[in-house]
Amino acid sequence: MPKNRLIVPLLNFGTTLFEIPKWHLDDNVFIARIDDQDFATLHRESEDYRSWLAATAICIHLEDPPDENLDEHVRTKAIGATYVFNAFSASNPAIVSHAAYLSKTPECHFKRSFDLQNAPIGNALACAPFTLRELDTAEPLVSLFKIVVAVTTARPTVLVTLDRYNTSLVRTNIYDQIIDITIALESIVESSTEIKFRFSLYGTLLAEADPTRRRKTFDLLQTLYDARSAIVHGDISSRAAKKKIDAINREFKEVQRLALAVISYYLIFHYKEPKNSWKEHLDNLALASGVRVTT
Repeated sequence: MPKNRLIVPLLNFGTTLFEIPKWHLDDNVFIARIDDQDFATLHRESEDYRSWLAATAICIHLEDPPDENLDEHVRTKAIGATYVFNAFSASNPAIVSHAAYLSKTPECHFKRSFDLQNAPIGNALACAPFTLRELDTAEPLVSLFKIVVAVTTARPTVLVTLDRYNTSLVRTNIYDQIIDITIALESIVESSTEIKFRFSLYGTLLAEADPTRRRKTFDLLQTLYDARSAIVHGDISSRAAKKKIDAINREFKEVQRLALAVISYYLIFHYKEPKNSWKEHLDNLALASGVRVTT
C-alpha cells in the first residue's frame, strides 16, 4: 500500500472518462474517481477544497511521490497529464487548479496543498465537462504520457512549452491566448535570427505533412506572430494590428490544432531521436533533404 499520495482533481464538473474504475498512465500514476476516504479527509481538514471538490471528482493520483523536490514533481506530472488530456479532448480543456498531499500512514491525513493555477479560469470553462474523443482503450493516452515523461525528464524546458499550450486553452481573452500559444510554438524554434520567418516556416513543416495545405498554414502562422508582436509591444489599437488580432480570433481553433500538431511532432522526435540535432532536423526539412519522423 502506498504511504503517501498526491491527488490532482480535474476541476471540470461532470467529467467522464472510460467506463472502467481505474486506469494507469504509468506504475505510480493512475486516473480514477476520488477515494471516499480521501474526499472525507480533504473536506474535513482543508478549506481549499470544501467549496468545489465533488465526491465524484475524477483525479490524477500520484502514488509514493519523492520526499525531495515535491513541488517540482507535482507540477511536472500535472502539466504532463493535463497536456495528454487536452491532446485527446473532445471539446473543452482539462482544468486543474490544486494538488493535495495526503499521508496514508498510520491513517489518512491532509499535509499540504499545491497551487497549480497558472492562469485565471473562467466560470464557464470550469463548469464545462471534460470528455475524451472516442477511443476504444486508454492506450493512446498511456503512450503519449510515456513520451511526455521521457522527454520532459531529459529536457525539462519542454514543460514551458506544454504549460503555455495548456494555459492558452483556458485564458479568458484573446490577447492572452495569442501570447501563450505563440510562446509555446516559439519555444520549439531554436533560432535567434529571422525568428518570424523560421517560426512560420518550421511550424508549417511540422504541422502539415501535406504540401498542399502549407501555404495557408504559413500565412496563418505569420499572422499569429504579427498579432503576438502587436500585443506585447502595446500596438493593439492600430488598424493593421486589429485586423490581424481579429483574424487570429476567428481562426483560433485552427491555431490550436496546428500548435498541438507541432508540439506532438516535437515530443515524438525527441523521444525517438534523442541524440540527433533538432535544429539540424528542422533545417533538413526546410531544404527537403530530411525525412519526417512518424509515430
